[in-house]
Amino acid sequence: MLTVLSVLPQLLGLNGDSTNAAVLAQRARWAGAEAEVLEWNVNDDAPSAAPGMVVVGSATEPDLVVVLAELRRLEPQFRRWFDGGVPILAIGTGWELLTESVTFADGRVRNGVGIFPGRSVPGAGRTTGDLVLRSEFGTLVGFESHERDVILAPGATALGTVLRGRGNGAHEGLAGEGLLLGPHICTHLHGPVLAKNPVLADRMLASAIGGRYDPETPRLKMIDSLAAAARSAVLAELKISD
Repeated sequence: MLTVLSVLPQLLGLNGDSTNAAVLAQRARWAGAEAEVLEWNVNDDAPSAAPGMVVVGSATEPDLVVVLAELRRLEPQFRRWFDGGVPILAIGTGWELLTESVTFADGRVRNGVGIFPGRSVPGAGRTTGDLVLRSEFGTLVGFESHERDVILAPGATALGTVLRGRGNGAHEGLAGEGLLLGPHICTHLHGPVLAKNPVLADRMLASAIGGRYDPETPRLKMIDSLAAAARSAVLAELKISD
């Protein structure tokens, strides 16, 4: 049984981000594997066993203090999962809080959980709009809505290069977006990102369950054709060639 852990979905469900857990579980089922989604909510005991995958969505600014406190409470488990190669998807403010430090709206710099290298800093006001990347997985689409940029640690690999939007912010001339670190993916892409870009879900599922996951099953190929059509429509509207 593949267990996909959705972390604080009641607080980290902005823009449908927590539903990425359901996307992962359903794609695993369509490929013939057994899968379930478990939720870890405020004040819950830490999971007794390591999950197969972890999804951390995005929260509104007023909820960040509570979310950070809860993520810190789960820090020992996060570190074991991270070190053990459990694929983690972190999106938006969820990702920001898992970096080394984050600047809140009041200007205070707080220590993040420190799972992912880099730091979250104030951006150029709120950025909202379409976000398109060129990546090793092809063209990725979604939308972004964030007030902070993420400065990656030296040598870190971005998920992709920004074709439209802000992404991580063009610090030191680098127009990158997200973070790709082993089996882990961090991004500002909302939508939810895995429904719009199932190739990323396939990468994470292959890391989690290996040969038990076959992305070439007829049901998945049919679903992926619909996602491809939706991406093509977005790119056509933005006049970006795939």
